[in-house]
Amino acid sequence: PEALRAILTNAGFDPEQVVDAMAQPQIKTALIEATDAAAKRGVFGAPTFFVNDEMFFGQDRMDWVKRALG
Repeated sequence: PEALRAILTNAGFDPEQVVDAMAQPQIKTALIEATDAAAKRGVFGAPTFFVNDEMFFGQDRMDWVKRALG
């Protein structure tokens, strides 16, 4: 917990606000649901982007995402 607080502080976030939010049941539920949905779509890391059903993985693929959207 202290390491997380230090990381959040160094990144410019209020660590207590984040820790409090993490304890809220609706946020925990939303995270579980989003993680399950991502796993069902084949997501294996971040960042992952979808354009329709096509998956793009990695920040070095942003040009591909732009082309798929265009």
